Amino acid sequence: MSLQRKSRDFAYWFDGNWAALVPSKFGLAADAKIDVRGLLRIELPIMACATNNSRTDQPLPTPAERPGADVVIYDGQCRICTAQVRKLPWWDCQQRLSYLSLHDPEVAQRWPDLSHDRLMQEMVIIDRHGNRHWGPEAIRYLTRRLRRLWWASPFLHFPGSMFLWRPLYRWIARNRYRLSGRHACDEGTCALHR
Repeated sequence: MSLQRKSRDFAYWFDGNWAALVPSKFGLAADAKIDVRGLLRIELPIMACATNNSRTDQPLPTPAERPGADVVIYDGQCRICTAQVRKLPWWDCQQRLSYLSLHDPEVAQRWPDLSHDRLMQEMVIIDRHGNRHWGPEAIRYLTRRLRRLWWASPFLHFPGSMFLWRPLYRWIARNRYRLSGRHACDEGTCALHR
């Protein structure tokens, strides 16, 4: 039996009847078709994320647009932070995240107990149950929450690995304005942190 993968639409071809049993065995709905070569073609919905058309020039979804989503609070005036957060919608193909800059007044209104000083040191994800995941723990949380980041989960969940990730995250966060390599920052925020 052979298996071919067509990378463009993530369809799978099988040249055996056993493939028809795979979707029902695992509770997946699939479209099965016989293609021109006589091979059984099965398109699994598990790859539906592959066609997500999120682009970095679109505005990030807010909690008002996705009320049941986890909220990523990040430094919206930091170019490195903003660039990395703008990549998250591609990883978030199931639309489980919404985004707010820590400078947005909505953050202080919704979560008055969040310290501005701590928010300037670490990003935070507030999940749909109200739990808070700070800094490297937030990145670790994303590897469990976002389907496309599963591959990074072993690195962040390896016992004792947070002893490495915490200082590395804090160093990058502390030097983020310097590392941006830009001479001019929005609203002069780089000068405050150099």
